[in-house]
Order: sequence, then C-alpha cells, then structure tokens
Amino acid sequence: MIKNIYRITAVILITFIFASNIFAQETKKDMIKVKVVVLPFLSFAPFFIADKEGFFKDQGIEPEFVRFNKSDLAISALIYEEIDVLAGGVSAALINAIKKSNMKIVADKGIASPYCSYVSLLTTKKLVESDELFALDKWKNRRIFIRGSGNFFSYFLIKILEGFGLDIEDAKLVNISDAMIGEAFSNNALDIAVTGEPWITRIKAGNKDITEVVKLQEILPDFQIAAITYGKRLLYDEPDLGKRFMTAYLKGVRQYNLGKTEGNLDIVAEATKLDKNILKKACWPLINNNGKINADSIISFQNWAVKEGLIDPPIIEKDKFWNPDFVNYADRILSKED
Repeated sequence: MIKNIYRITAVILITFIFASNIFAQETKKDMIKVKVVVLPFLSFAPFFIADKEGFFKDQGIEPEFVRFNKSDLAISALIYEEIDVLAGGVSAALINAIKKSNMKIVADKGIASPYCSYVSLLTTKKLVESDELFALDKWKNRRIFIRGSGNFFSYFLIKILEGFGLDIEDAKLVNISDAMIGEAFSNNALDIAVTGEPWITRIKAGNKDITEVVKLQEILPDFQIAAITYGKRLLYDEPDLGKRFMTAYLKGVRQYNLGKTEGNLDIVAEATKLDKNILKKACWPLINNNGKINADSIISFQNWAVKEGLIDPPIIEKDKFWNPDFVNYADRILSKED
C-alpha cells in the first residue's frame, strides 16, 4: 500500500514537472521580441523600470535592448528595420529621417522641466564674475564644448548666443567627451560646456569653481528634448504590438514619476552604473505620464534647422511627424488600473 502511494506520488510529481517545463517553454516561445535602442542615461529610466518590474513581460514582450555609439547609426537602423523602437534626442537627423521613411514620433521621452535643469551651459565662476563670458571682443578666444551638432544641445546654445549677437562658428570648438569636461575646466583648456545630466552633477561635484550660467528651461521652456519613435513594424505592420509596448513603457513612466524612491534608485543605478548619491542630486528629466509631446516645440526646432540648412524645406507639420494613437490607447488602459 505504502509503495503504491509512493509510486502515485512520484508519477504526479514527474507529470507536474514535465507539464511545468512545457508551460515555461511555451510561455517563453510566445514572448514577442522588440528591439529597442537603450543607453545607460537617466532619460531611459522608464525602460529600465518597465523591464525590471515585468511590465513588458505582462504585455507578452521581451525587449531586446540595443546600443549604438552614434545616434545617426540608430536612426539608420530604424529606417532599415534593424530595430523597432528608437529612443533619443530631437535632432535634424531625426526630422530628415521621418520626412523620408516609415517612422513617426509616438511618445514623450523628456521635456525641459521647470523644476530643475537636465541641460545647462557650464562655465567657471571666474568668467562669470569678470562679466566677459559673452563679450564680443573676447568671443573668438572662447573654447567651447557641445555634444554634437544639429541637435537640441546646439539649438539651445545658438539661442543663447543670439541674445548677445554672437556666432558659435567664431569661437573654438573643443573635441572631447562629456567625461573629460571637468578635467578640461581644471586644466584651463575649456571656457564653456553645454551638456546634460548626470554630467552636470558630476562635474560640479568634482570642481566647485564650475557653475551653471544658463539653464535649458530659461531659454526653451517646455522644449521637447527627446522622444520615442516607432518604425514600420510597430506603426503599420503590427500596431497592436505597438500599443502593448506603449502600455508597458507608460507604466514604467508612471513609476518613474513617483520620483527618487529607493526602488527606482536601485533600478536606475544598476542599469546606468551611476552612484546613488549622484542620482539623488541629479535632475531627472520631466516625462509626461500620458506620453504626450510638445509638438509645437519640434516645429520651432524645424524652423531653426531649415534656417541653418540642416533640413530641407518645407518643415513637416504635426500630423506628419507625431502619431498620438499609441499613447492615447495606453493611457486609457492604464487609467482604468489607477
């Protein structure tokens, strides 16, 4: 009798394990892969959160995070359908690609915040106190670092300089990385740097003589810094998948907007490899819970880019670069959960 019970128990146990393995295999097989450009920066925090908290998994999605060293390469990858989702800064290259390809902006990834500055112009306190930082007769000797060209960093700087009647091309551009800004200031090899977080916090922590002179929100209030862009697959071929992806992303945004909680700090620190103390002090970019963008700011950016010869006229209107269907769907779904 006892032997029979053991045999029955063993059979049940083996059957359970076998069934569990089959279920696990089927579940894994049923997960749909979506390739996403993700970098270890603060503005990508909602992706890290959505992945770690299982929000993508809940939607039957297995995100495959892809990294590119240059934004132009990531844009090309979306055009040629090597990736499905582009998450990055607003730039002339992005607008040019949207004009010519099956891709559109579908969600917010960062807007200039009125509460803190995610992008700033840095300089030395000595230059500020001299009142000669933007002096016309000194400008040709100014050494400037700016992250790339034809993007919101250069747009921000040029808008600052317009107020002083200065041209960026008359100064000397310094070709270094963000990681070298602090050292360049310390070695008196740099006068001005336009950069973003977490570099602002790290640079100021390492050199007390560095200060923020102009903040992004002072020149470009509510400007659309970055956005989520879908390619052909999620826009047209599999829009239902695009809606599910957006639902997971916006759920990550909503948790992100709870602020610098211990849980969020742990996730972002692990993903970015940044020290928690830096993350606590740094400005986290504003991302709308509903995913809506400031389309008017992108039109203003295009007007500037056309004037600079960075994109060919005419500018593209809102309905040609912005598709709100995905965030509208996701916001409706998540509002029911709130």
